[in-house]
Amino acid sequence: MKIVSIIIFALLSGCATKSIELDYTLSEQIFSPFALIQIAPTFEKPIEYELTQHEPYVLFYSEYDGKGGYNWGKKVKTTRIDLSEEQHIKAVELLKACLTTLPQNDHSLGPDGTTWVLETRAFQYLKTIIWEPEHETTERGYSGLIELRNYLNQLVTEGSK
Repeated sequence: MKIVSIIIFALLSGCATKSIELDYTLSEQIFSPFALIQIAPTFEKPIEYELTQHEPYVLFYSEYDGKGGYNWGKKVKTTRIDLSEEQHIKAVELLKACLTTLPQNDHSLGPDGTTWVLETRAFQYLKTIIWEPEHETTERGYSGLIELRNYLNQLVTEGSK
């Protein structure tokens, strides 16, 4: 009887507490994009790059009409860029290089600036928020992230012609 009471109490206690699953669901990890970079300048329009994992290889570039850190607003433009296998391989190589050098102990913060969100399941599921990676980029260890963004931006520019 004592064991049954303990089990019932544990179940009821578990139901009454907020679970981490409410914030980080398994479906979020399964159905998340292969690679997503969101860039939200404080007073400018946010943008995002989304890279698919499988054929057809596609890069989606989206722009929003809001003001970055305060209100993203609505998605006003999405451009689809079809990638060759070589372009996709290079983007994935840059992503993986970026992930292997991503700092785990960057404590940089500021009142304004650009906030980046990197979400990927290239190795394991990862979602991280980075304040102003273009500030002291090399010293803070974000050169790989900037190189990845520059390459994705180059693909958008070339694909929009």
